[in-house]
Amino acid sequence: MKTTFCVLTLMICSFYLHPSSLDEVDQLIQAGKGDTAVERMREEVKKTENDPLPLYNFGITLYRVGRYEEALRILQAIDPKENKDLQAKLALQQGNIQFRLAQQLKKSGPSAGGILSMERALGYYESANQIKAGKESKNNQQVASIQLEDLLLEVSKSQVTRAERLSSLNKLPEEEHELRDALQARQRALELNSENHKTSQLIEETTARLVTNLMRQGEELGKEADVAKESRNMENKRQQAIAKLDDAVVLDPTNKTLASAREEQIKKMSAMLTDEAEKQAAVALAKPELKLNAADEKNLERAKSKLDEAMTMDATNTKATELNQQILEKMEESHVNQGNEALKAAETAETAQKKLDAVKKAAEQFEKALEQNSKNQSAQEGLKKAEAQLSDLNGEAGQEALAKAQSIPSGGASSTAELSSQDLQKTTDLLNKAVQNLDAALALKPGEGSYQKSLEQAQKMLDATHDEINKRALTHNGEGTGQNPSGGREGDREAKPPGDGKMLPLSLNNGGSQRPVTQSKFWNKKIRDW
Repeated sequence: MKTTFCVLTLMICSFYLHPSSLDEVDQLIQAGKGDTAVERMREEVKKTENDPLPLYNFGITLYRVGRYEEALRILQAIDPKENKDLQAKLALQQGNIQFRLAQQLKKSGPSAGGILSMERALGYYESANQIKAGKESKNNQQVASIQLEDLLLEVSKSQVTRAERLSSLNKLPEEEHELRDALQARQRALELNSENHKTSQLIEETTARLVTNLMRQGEELGKEADVAKESRNMENKRQQAIAKLDDAVVLDPTNKTLASAREEQIKKMSAMLTDEAEKQAAVALAKPELKLNAADEKNLERAKSKLDEAMTMDATNTKATELNQQILEKMEESHVNQGNEALKAAETAETAQKKLDAVKKAAEQFEKALEQNSKNQSAQEGLKKAEAQLSDLNGEAGQEALAKAQSIPSGGASSTAELSSQDLQKTTDLLNKAVQNLDAALALKPGEGSYQKSLEQAQKMLDATHDEINKRALTHNGEGTGQNPSGGREGDREAKPPGDGKMLPLSLNNGGSQRPVTQSKFWNKKIRDW
């Protein structure tokens, strides 16, 4: 059954204004005096600025005389509030406008713009029916759906034709673009009319074309990777080849030829990564463990990362597995040796703090070795030895820092208040270190009397230095003098932010963020923005 497109006329809303006004506007439109009719209705709107109903009639007038964009802006600006009848009419009329815009665009041939307008029209009609279903909105929704289906199929046909021409020119990426758009258009058309078997057949044909295109691209990119001289270019080409074949497999998961081509590229990628890892690790693997430096360790870590990826791609890559094991053993032995060296350095260190730093380094190296091999007995014993020293070394380093802080007052200074600014800051830094180390010592050895007593002394002195620093800062800023640094009165001083007076980072002060941009084909969603 063929459905006709219904258009709401101005007379449908005749109860919104005085009949004589509507009759006059209708007569002007019938006489071809559309602009005069619009001005007449604009005058009516000015008389009732806060009434949405005359504004609605104004939008309908613009629509009837073909000024669609203006009509759309007017209708979108109306706030229907709780008026369900007006809400439904607004949705319906905006759907009508979008339908007419789509028809205008279609005169120049099927296009993405025409599809977009028809999608919006359909969305508006669906919204109108959800709010308050009516004969017109139901009819128009059905017609818009049919029109949209036809537009999608026409556009997809043109896209496939262009794809065929591009294929003959071996412009495969451009052909892929056209085929993807055509496939999405046909899939959307099938959503609108699931009983159209011809559309289903077209989807199968387009999918097959796209799979062939992706497979050709994958093979060509693989060949380019085979002859690439620069490793980065080779890796990039191989990754592109795999990505194209991955896409093809998703479209045709049962294609054995396709799966075989993909597997071949993956194995080549795994082998390439293994070769790169071998080159990167070669120098470090050839060195004695004690000769490894930071650069050697970094190269081994990078090589291992490549091997992890290679083994994930191809579990049968025995070269990658064996090389990975060599690297792990090398790193493990290096960490153990560095840990032992750090313990030796601690024995001859001149100060408690230097001994502590060396033992901490030793513990860190033994822990790294155990991450490689949790059963490494040398690492276990070394870590146990290092940890056994940490409590006392933290305590000794804390007491050492406290003693240095207590010895700083010089030049006759007998109290914190008499310290120079430089000595005051130095004292504070030492006391902070003392508190930190003594806290750590007590955490490892709770209840140790000498450490507890030293911690209390250090904390008391630290509180005093902080008080003195704050006192000097307030004096510098004019506190207690009735003036602020700019010379104004104390009551005029601006409030300072909490903490150290610095502003929070911008990211913490930002009350919002931009909405992420999502790329989506226009036929993937229905517009309901009335």
